[in-house]
Amino acid sequence: MKIGVLGLGQAGGKIAQALYQQDNNLYIPLAVNLAKQDLESLSLQEHNKLHVRWKVQGAGRDTQVPYQALKDDDNQTAFLSKISDVFGLNMDDQDDYTFKVDYLLIAVGAGGGTGNGFLRAILDSGMTTILPPIGVVLATPREIDSFEEQKNTAELINVLNENLDDESIKSVFLINNDLYARHVESNWMDSANQHFSKKLTAFIHQTAQPSQKSVDEADLMKMLTRFGGYSSIETKIGTPVTVLDKIINGLQSNGFSVKTAKSIAVMTVGSQVEQSENIIMSTIRTQLPNTSEYVYTGFYKDPNLTDPEHTENYVMFAGMGMPDYLIAMVERLKDFKQKQTISSGQKTLDLSFLKTNSNEPKQKTKKEFKLW
Repeated sequence: MKIGVLGLGQAGGKIAQALYQQDNNLYIPLAVNLAKQDLESLSLQEHNKLHVRWKVQGAGRDTQVPYQALKDDDNQTAFLSKISDVFGLNMDDQDDYTFKVDYLLIAVGAGGGTGNGFLRAILDSGMTTILPPIGVVLATPREIDSFEEQKNTAELINVLNENLDDESIKSVFLINNDLYARHVESNWMDSANQHFSKKLTAFIHQTAQPSQKSVDEADLMKMLTRFGGYSSIETKIGTPVTVLDKIINGLQSNGFSVKTAKSIAVMTVGSQVEQSENIIMSTIRTQLPNTSEYVYTGFYKDPNLTDPEHTENYVMFAGMGMPDYLIAMVERLKDFKQKQTISSGQKTLDLSFLKTNSNEPKQKTKKEFKLW
């Protein structure tokens, strides 16, 4: 398996770097930025970087600057050429094209300008029709971060939810920076990126291990591409049932409506893992009824792990609804006074995009995109 990681903006580039540092054979990174200095700070090869040239260096949290930059014909051509080069475009005799990566993770910081605007330009242009299956890694801001960052996040969430609905995006993983900032004294952003990267990589590595009953790479691709919504991966040591309860409770305490999950994968590694299967399935049927048709389980024998308390557990949820902390972020903005003066121009801030409760069916036409 090969996974492309498209890191957009400063935060996205750091996530791409963190994943690549976990496994430089599994992940192929490409960092894209308006600010050349942000690219220079990354320890990636120059081949894995793209500086988008525009009228200004950087976006200053203005999502329209990178949006317009990537919609520019010359920049879009350079962007697609770089993607084809880094992620390995295959052409056949019928001029059909496929990429050498099986899956493309697009990493962005939701509150900033560059990654946010670039991602919207990609989705709005219809490029997703020619790219591999896409998942998004979204790093969300802290509760104390600026109104502008919260607004950018809420706008992007609205766009992502629409693209999840029409399957342009297959799944969204979240890095909740507020959670890490509250519990890590220093370098909380790097800690957040590394923690996510380690969990995802460990889960993927385990799917490559042999067993009579396993979660294989085909199952993983189903989890990544079939169920939409929000996904989460957790890895913990302990007895499988206790760990599963802790993970479910932990996700619920962080605002995920776990009962909305459409699918779950559980892998356990230990010396007596077969004895856990019935209890695990009973727990899943009781607590996660929506996953009943799409449960993937793997049990891997390791005679060295004789203590049940040291069983290794890898759990992935797919197809969950938006977590409470993002809903609360949107609600805080909706409650914010409707007319907010910004900058010296005394402009009126339009919050109409925050209307989330509508019974009107969504009408969206998927754009066609031609590579050449």
